[in-house]
This record gives sequence, structure tokens and C-alpha cells, in this order.
Amino acid sequence: MKTRAAAALCLLAFCFPAVVARAQEPTYTVTLPDKNVLRVRTESTGAPMGGHSLRVVTLGAGYAVNDFSLDARVLLAADGLPQRAALTFGPKAVPELVNLAAERVGAAGSEQAFHVSVPERRGTIPVGAGRLATLSVVQMAVGRIYDWQRGGEQSLPVLLDIGVLTPQLSQMTLVADGAEEIDLKAGKVKARRLRYDAPFAFLPEAARKGHLYVGKRGEVLRWDGVLFGQPYKLKAPATKDETTGELRVAVDAPGDLVLKETPRPGGDRAFVLGAQNGDFPIATTVTRPDLRPVSVESPFFGRPFKAVVVGTELRYTLAATPPKRTPTPGGRAWFAPQFFAPGVWEAAGPFAGMEPGGEKRNGVYFPLFTGQEDGNPFVLERLADARANGPAGPATVRRYRMAAKVTHDLYTDGKHLLAMLSSDGTRIVRGGWEAFAEAQTAPPTPAPPAEQKPSDAPAAAPAEP
Repeated sequence: MKTRAAAALCLLAFCFPAVVARAQEPTYTVTLPDKNVLRVRTESTGAPMGGHSLRVVTLGAGYAVNDFSLDARVLLAADGLPQRAALTFGPKAVPELVNLAAERVGAAGSEQAFHVSVPERRGTIPVGAGRLATLSVVQMAVGRIYDWQRGGEQSLPVLLDIGVLTPQLSQMTLVADGAEEIDLKAGKVKARRLRYDAPFAFLPEAARKGHLYVGKRGEVLRWDGVLFGQPYKLKAPATKDETTGELRVAVDAPGDLVLKETPRPGGDRAFVLGAQNGDFPIATTVTRPDLRPVSVESPFFGRPFKAVVVGTELRYTLAATPPKRTPTPGGRAWFAPQFFAPGVWEAAGPFAGMEPGGEKRNGVYFPLFTGQEDGNPFVLERLADARANGPAGPATVRRYRMAAKVTHDLYTDGKHLLAMLSSDGTRIVRGGWEAFAEAQTAPPTPAPPAEQKPSDAPAAAPAEP
């Protein structure tokens, strides 16, 4: 039986079956409500046991022709029901701003649902053989890392686990810049100054350059930047337990944050950030005697992060997030790639064989690209067919309306999506069908649900397929 971690890895790699057959697929222009544009291609491939694998992915050389990147996939079983899905979506600055995976749980005939989560992620970062630090090490020991005797500009690679979606290195530049007396809660303290330049994502632009004020044990007494949501300053200089050799500093901020540096057998040192006077550990960095990290653990990504340094690379794991469960009665789930493949869902599954002229069926739509992890109930209605002039001449166009938080009007030829116009301004148009799409009117914005009085009976549920 697969472990949850293995299943998450499977989803992250999309774990979709090998291609059995692939026909030439159409391309589409997707215009988002904010007028950003994506150009995408579709893939519909056969899968073992009569299923289908559907994919929508941005065209071309990344962001050369797109404002965002998109890679969305869904695997349908032979009965037309989605089994699993995965999606990454984001702008150039953050290509995987959204990274979600969905998996069906519950056997046929039982209560079915989809679990959606951010999947486990593994990666490596080249770190070289030289200096390296984490924020905890900088806070407690930057004055022991900087070579004061040599002086001048010195660079320190810092592993960031705050303000970023995935761990990354950022270069902090340090320059000795005299000394001054500063005020702490415990009184006046003489500090050495290090002028820094740190393009850390979590720092406001104005705080990316400034000064670190360093105590006699190498600790940062005050930082011109913002850590943990507020200016960083200690209550007092570091204290040392002469019996254990442990160094300890208390941050002058709500939450009673304490940072400890504790010697370990063999000379390694553990830097532990804790809350409530350090009684509740939050993040840990273990270093060699020369203060170069060998392992890191932290929760700042919103999920457990663990990393080890092996040779000249850092190997990390970001755990999967706890799954968000959404019931999907009868397994009637819908994911973005299904919009593009009516030839699949019209032929098999809960939306097959709908009669034109008003037949309705319901389901649950998962708009993963928005970052939303739960699903939205929807009603799919087949409208009357229409005739239209397409690129190859007159054609019959099948029309559907999906009513949810956003209303979508779908136009298909029974095999591919021709156009989709949405009440929020989204437009998806197949190449060659631009004139047809321009002649259509987007559906109206859904009316907010009427406030129901306690005496009102609930509305009848949409008809089941």
C-alpha cells in the first residue's frame, strides 16, 4: 500500500499514464479577467483500462508569449470520472505560485470526495564549499562569521525560508562600519556596526540596506530590517551558561522569542529559535564547529521544511500540506482541462448524453489555478444547439452553460471546445474561431443568493444525472 508521501510524490510527478495515442490538438488563447493572456495547447491521450489523460499547457518558450505559465492535468477513468489532477500556475517572478494536486478518495458506491493539497516537494540547491548561513545563524553569530581583521566587503550566502515559496539562497553583503552605543531594554550597550546589503524577499525595499549592530559574542543586537513582522532588537546582549556553554538571547517582541546556541558532542552547534521563552522550539539549524550549517528544520513555509547539506549541495524536502476534503457525490468532479475536451465528457461519465434544450446536471468544480483547494458546486445545462460559420464553413455548435460562482458559456463541436465566455471576463477561444467568439455575448454575472428567511423552505436540488 502506498504511503501518503509516496502518493504525494506520485502526484507531484503527475503520475499520469504513458501516452497511448495523441492526435493533433488545437491551440487556444486564454484572456484572464485582468487582461493577462496565455496561449495554450491541449493534449488528450488514451490511458490504460479505457481512461483518458487530459492536459492543458502554455505554448512556446515560457513567458515569451505568455503572461503566466500553466500546466494542468487530469486523469479520467473509463467511466468518465476524474481520478486525480495536478496544476502549476504562476507569473514569471513566481512560476509555481500555485502548485496543487487532487486525488479522488472513496470507492464507487460509497461517499466520494476529492482531497486537494500542496504536494510534497524535493529539491537540491548548489551551495558550494564556502560560507553558508541561515537567518538564525546570522542573528546569533554573524559577528563570528565576518572576518573583522580582514575587513572590507564580504559576501555571505543565506538560506531563506521566509518570504519565499521554496527555499533559496540570497547573497548578503557585509562591510565593517565603525561602532556606536545603542539602547536596549537592559540599558546602553556598545556595538560594532556591519553595513549590510541584503535583497531578501521578506524585507521591505527600504530595509534591504542598513546596519546590523553586533554584540561582543557575535549576536545581532539590533537590525535595521524587519524580522517576524517588526523591527528586530534584543532585550539584552547574549548570556552564556558557563556550565553547558549555551548562549541565549531574548528578542524584544511579543511572543517571548528566544534564540539559543547549544554545543553538541563533537563540536557541532544547534541554533534553536523558540517561543514562550524558548520552551516551544520553532526552527533549528545544526552547524559544524565553523558555523557552516549541516541541517535545517523550520515551519515558515506553512508546512514542515527539512534540509541537509551533503558535500556542495543542499537537499531539501517540503512536506505536503494536510488535504482539504470536498465531497463529490457520485464522483462528479470537474477540473480545468475538462473544459477543453467535450469529446471525452460528452461520450462517457455523468455529463454524457445530455439532451439539448435545457437538461441540467450538477457537479463540483475545482478552480485550482486560483489557489482554492475546495470545490464549488455547479449546475451544467445543455442549451439548444446553434448553427455557425466556422473556419471550414457552416457547422453545428453545441452550447452549454455552467452556473457556479462564475457562469461559463461553453461552445463545442462535440469533440473540442470552440470558445468559452465567462461572466468574470475570462475568454477562451480556439484558433480560427475568433470571429465566432466576438459575435457571442458573455453570460451575466450570477445574482447573489437571496437571503433566506428562517421560514423559507430550501430550494429544490438540481436534477441528478
